Amino acid sequence: MTTPAAAERYLAEQFLRVRGASSKIGAIVATRVLAAQSAGGVRGHVAEIGVYEGRFFIALALCAQPGEKLIATDVFTWPDEGVADRFLANCRSHGVNRDDILVQKAATQSLTPDGYRKAAGGPVRFLHVDGAHKYDSVLHDLQLAKAALHPQGVICLDDVLHPLYPALTIAAGDWLKANPEFALFGVVDRESFASACKFMLCRRDHAQFYREALVASSPDLLFKHRAQYFGDEALIFSAPPA
Repeated sequence: MTTPAAAERYLAEQFLRVRGASSKIGAIVATRVLAAQSAGGVRGHVAEIGVYEGRFFIALALCAQPGEKLIATDVFTWPDEGVADRFLANCRSHGVNRDDILVQKAATQSLTPDGYRKAAGGPVRFLHVDGAHKYDSVLHDLQLAKAALHPQGVICLDDVLHPLYPALTIAAGDWLKANPEFALFGVVDRESFASACKFMLCRRDHAQFYREALVASSPDLLFKHRAQYFGDEALIFSAPPA
């Protein structure tokens, strides 16, 4: 169970050269989740809501298997109308096949769960949610993710516990309470003020699979304690001190 070499090279050499705020440790953990899925025979598309210029998306894309689509959903208007072109140029320059990318230019509030699932064209095995950070928007995006998710899929929610977005954290907790079939299996610690925590979520029946896979693949990133979340035990991933 290893991360593809192309993704490893990108993370080691190019990740921080692509504009964005996503943390490297978050991308490392995400690619190891994808590697565990591939090794375990989990197949499905890979998606991100809120791609900006592609920093995190590229890391995910380089872990996809042949035939898996890469779904990029964004309004593509911020900070300017050229962001979509820069996103695709970054993908191309880092070895992502343009033909595999499904660009969905839309505000997610305009999408329905059923419509998002149908547009994906099949189950999504990994979905990074980094869209609008307002309370209602987060709840809506999580419902989109749930609708499209593979039974063994993972939702990675960005910017949890970020001091700028307390409503996002409240929305995450409320969604988990309303969807008890999902469990929090991993928390990626923040690297900086901008690179805040990520929550790793999956259906409860598969949480132990991901815990065991990540304990095996990521001993270098594991914090010695585990998070306790209303009866769920989540691994904590923390970058070692510089």
